[in-house]
Amino acid sequence: LHAAFSSDVFERRGLPAGSWSKLRNTDHIIQTAQGERFLGTLALDFGTAISSGRGSDQRYSDGTTRDFILAGIAAAMPSARHIVARVATMLPISLYMEHRAAVERSLKGTHTFTYNGRSVTVKIEHVRVEREGAAAFAGMPPTTGRAIGIDIGGRTVNVALFLNGE
Repeated sequence: LHAAFSSDVFERRGLPAGSWSKLRNTDHIIQTAQGERFLGTLALDFGTAISSGRGSDQRYSDGTTRDFILAGIAAAMPSARHIVARVATMLPISLYMEHRAAVERSLKGTHTFTYNGRSVTVKIEHVRVEREGAAAFAGMPPTTGRAIGIDIGGRTVNVALFLNGE
């Protein structure tokens, strides 16, 4: 998100600077060395530009997806300051071969950031990147013969053809 800062949130809401405990449960701010990103309702309320990275295939490995995942981990563990995680994520089938390794590199490792005013360190010790259609198919009961997996997302539809589960 461009041209908005956490201080803007507090000011607009008539709160003193640093009123992190007053954020709504749908408000998410992650601060990294690259700056602040707003997620959830803040991204909608304060958005002057698209912050999801849509329109760029690089969003999966340029830090955008990483920041969203880190914010999600921090939100899920509201009192934790040091977290060890294993992450599974997906890529559209058409991008899988070209971007899988870069996504793994961008996620794996130790990440220190601030989430809604709380310092957090997340060590991602394992990353698994799958193709969206294949991951959807994996959730089905075992199948022999021919099968088709259709994964309908927010912007894409992945169609995967399988023969005996492969």
